[in-house]
Amino acid sequence: MSKFKVLILLFVACTIGFMACQEAGGGLVATNDTLNSIPADVSSVTKINVQSLMDKMDFKAVQKMEFFQDALQEARKESEIGAKIMENPEMSGIDLSKNIYMAYDVDPKVIGNIFTYATASIKDQTAFEAMLKEGGAGDFETKEGFKMVKPGRKQVVAWNDEMAVIGNSMTYMDLEKSVAKVFTTDKENSIAKNANFKKSFTGKHDIETWAGTHTISQNSDAKMMVGFMNIKPEALEGNFTSGFMDFLDGEIAGKSDYKINKELSKDLDLFFKDNPKTDFGKYIPGDNLGFGMTAALDLKGINQVLSERPQAKSMMNFGLREYGLEFDQIVAALGGDIIVTGYSNKDNPNKGSGLFATNIGDRGEFDKILKVAVDAGLLTKESDDKYATKIPSAGFSGGAKLMIHKGLLFVSEDGSLLEKVENGDFSSSDLSKKVKRLSSDNIFSLAADFSIFKEGMDELQKFGGRFFEITTNRTNADMKMEFDDKKTNSLKQIMELINEAYLQSQKEEGKSI
Repeated sequence: MSKFKVLILLFVACTIGFMACQEAGGGLVATNDTLNSIPADVSSVTKINVQSLMDKMDFKAVQKMEFFQDALQEARKESEIGAKIMENPEMSGIDLSKNIYMAYDVDPKVIGNIFTYATASIKDQTAFEAMLKEGGAGDFETKEGFKMVKPGRKQVVAWNDEMAVIGNSMTYMDLEKSVAKVFTTDKENSIAKNANFKKSFTGKHDIETWAGTHTISQNSDAKMMVGFMNIKPEALEGNFTSGFMDFLDGEIAGKSDYKINKELSKDLDLFFKDNPKTDFGKYIPGDNLGFGMTAALDLKGINQVLSERPQAKSMMNFGLREYGLEFDQIVAALGGDIIVTGYSNKDNPNKGSGLFATNIGDRGEFDKILKVAVDAGLLTKESDDKYATKIPSAGFSGGAKLMIHKGLLFVSEDGSLLEKVENGDFSSSDLSKKVKRLSSDNIFSLAADFSIFKEGMDELQKFGGRFFEITTNRTNADMKMEFDDKKTNSLKQIMELINEAYLQSQKEEGKSI
């Protein structure tokens, strides 16, 4: 019997438990789940709202799906108790009505010493122990306040009559000490007392996560590293990020908020403008547009940061001097607004096309850079403001064409696409309008329309996702995926898609279902 079978059983119990509990889950600092046992110095915490995911996934329907039934049959070959847990996860002994937490504990003295673990409430200790024994976990050890077993040299499972801790280390650590730390934590010295955590962790979402740099800020190597970058060590303190994800009817929604130490943000803020100042909406052909990404780099701000760090700027200039250029010329020549778009090809789904564009700053300096490229054989001038290269580059395997038009540089492998932009011979689409709207007030934005890529691609026909978008500004980031079916929960649709993909793979392998 494999020494890792117990980990498989626990994985089944926890992940299927996301779908199978029968009671309401707890809130932020609920005394009836395991949050108050997670120490205050962990680097990150993720909460899984078990009850919510069960409702939205429709676990009873999932159990009837072909992929689940086949997995059940395979489980029976390995472990009868594993199969029984899949049929009834409560047999694991874990209280599936409570939240499950994932935590990331980093040793501040040795960053490589990382202990990652999940905590779950115990409902039936006898059943939990029976599962471990059936899985061949090994001999149980009785410690002060908990029992423990090590399925592997870097794996540990520990429990008492209230809580289970399932952990894994990146290096050979003292696993007993790591789990004991969890069992000896109470609500007065737990992460639930952290002011930023309390403010960020609402307990109202399907999945929530929180992370801070308070651990790494104590590490001497990390302090030395930021010192080399001319950043004060205090910049590592007081940085937090938190976020959530919800599976809603017809869409998935997520959000991340971040708080950055002023000592660190004063430099980071210089890397970006609040949003692109260029109205790219005038130059986005809407036909067959699959995605559009925009970004607002502040090249002058980046140059300022580098200028305050002479060694870094010297390294930047070292490679450019081979061509007789300086970074200051790049800063003057380019504006920093960027857009990248992708287009499908209905006739040949495997060969789409892309378009890159950025605004030009000082045209004189830009022309100097073009001349350097031409003299070096990197570019060939075809006509006024039009160039070509046969050198493959990212996204342009067959060489790219360059066009300067209305103060912008356009690059594409598809010459017909550049002609459309030059002549204004195109119409907009829902996606092109979305790209324009999202770019207007975000540092970074990405929008995609999956329906465009479905045409001619059988493997995507069953995928119900439509629009996908991500936006980022100076304080938060948002994510959303919209589905064609607005009435059915997105998680249920995903499970149905997984089953459809499974059936298709079985069909291709010539197996009968």
